[in-house]
Amino acid sequence: MNRTIRFLIYCVFFLPLVVQAQSDVDALRYSQTNIAGTARFTAMAGAFGALGGDFSTLSWNPAGIAIYRKSEFTFSPSLYVEKSNSDFLNNSSNALKYNFNFGNLGLVYTQKLSNNDTSYGWKNWNFGIGFNRLNNFHTKTYYEGMNSQNSLLDYFLQQANMNGNLDPFYGQLAYNAYLINTDTTSADPYIKDQQPGQSLLQRRTSTTRGANNEIVISFGGNYSNTLYLGATLGLSSLRYLEESIYEEVDKNNEVTNLNNYQFNQNVTTHAYGINLKPGVV
Repeated sequence: MNRTIRFLIYCVFFLPLVVQAQSDVDALRYSQTNIAGTARFTAMAGAFGALGGDFSTLSWNPAGIAIYRKSEFTFSPSLYVEKSNSDFLNNSSNALKYNFNFGNLGLVYTQKLSNNDTSYGWKNWNFGIGFNRLNNFHTKTYYEGMNSQNSLLDYFLQQANMNGNLDPFYGQLAYNAYLINTDTTSADPYIKDQQPGQSLLQRRTSTTRGANNEIVISFGGNYSNTLYLGATLGLSSLRYLEESIYEEVDKNNEVTNLNNYQFNQNVTTHAYGINLKPGVV
């Protein structure tokens, strides 16, 4: 390999690159888990991760499967209720979201190896397969209030005048809808019709859906009723959808050439992964 090719390879691997994909909000949202799964696991706030003998522990501490003394089939339906309260410009609002889902579905098979609990050795081995819900993304928020100080259009104007061009996802949309316009009489290339002191009713509704689920395939064993070992092969799937509607309305008919407008945003995320978790109690 000559020096030129080698130099080009080093440049590809070691030059700094800027990659924009997820924000810190996305990373926090997708990395967190919630207390979900079987009814017993949820009622005990996840304490069975240490106690074992519950199907949800296969996603938390797989050694919990070794504590099973007999086979079990488990199925947990769930009704999720979420309420949010918002305060915006001295105006309080609330929103409710309901979701019916399945916390878990699974089967644990137990094979006894010894009937003598006082002797040393392997007492049983257990095999489990099913799925657990790890997080629920269902929420709904709503707020509204009269604002005479600023508008979303101010942000579009700031970006357009600062960069000298229109962002296709923000400023260009506002320009196409005649919410911001070009102006040759001022220092800034773009202006808006709303003037200082003119009030707009601002409101926003956001609805999220989806969940983080894990299919588990687990195996464990009980040694002398003292040492419990287990491992889980987890197949994770994540689905997150967010729909938001932001609206500004000239409720008092103060702004020339503006009645109302809506700005809609949709976010869809799908992710899949695989993991291997060992455990011991």
